[in-house]
Amino acid sequence: MSKENQEVNTDQDEKNLIEAEVLAFLELKKEEKHIKEQLDELKTNITSYADKHISEFDDKGVLKLDQGVIKIAQNPPKCISFLTEKPLTPAEREELAKLLNEKYQQVDINSKEILKMQGNDKVLDQVLKTQKVEVVQETRYDIKNN
Repeated sequence: MSKENQEVNTDQDEKNLIEAEVLAFLELKKEEKHIKEQLDELKTNITSYADKHISEFDDKGVLKLDQGVIKIAQNPPKCISFLTEKPLTPAEREELAKLLNEKYQQVDINSKEILKMQGNDKVLDQVLKTQKVEVVQETRYDIKNN
């Protein structure tokens, strides 16, 4: 077999392997969706039970069962609009922060803007260099059905 034919076979074998892996990935994603739906239903049932039996939780927020425990877990707090009953948007949070005392504020950076301006803003580049910081964006791939 010539070297050219070997390369064609290797490329075709590699493509066949990837085709099989993509198919297996997509099948597992279907199963994952079904499993997530089942988990959501079970979690709803367990949450309902826990709400009904909240007085049975111990001082540490634990309800012991024969097959496991249910623990009370606090989600992070969030600001909800009285008008929309939805969490505040980043812009709304920023406006609210301007009105509040500094102790209720936190500072964050805009990584997307830094990434866009990196190499075009000498002051930005110098600050990043002196702070030994690099802003990067990793590539990821989504695999979906056709």
